[in-house]
Amino acid sequence: MLTIVKGTAIAQYVNRDHVATLNGALGLPSAIARALAPLMPGVLWQPGTGYTLGLWMLLAASVVAVLALVGAQRWRRVPGAPT
Repeated sequence: MLTIVKGTAIAQYVNRDHVATLNGALGLPSAIARALAPLMPGVLWQPGTGYTLGLWMLLAASVVAVLALVGAQRWRRVPGAPT
């Protein structure tokens, strides 16, 4: 799903010449996030509450990601792009 969305959504926000550059620039942060994803809940685990803090952090990150996507859709800067 991520591959499909990345390939189509990015092309809607920038012109075709910059899609490959942005995919390359997003590759490293994406790889780091995938590597740290299993580690972070383990670090946030607490004996008294278990994974509660980690789940709240994941929820907060998801909300921020959705808001960023909505913001990108509203403020895109591609001239002549369909709305």
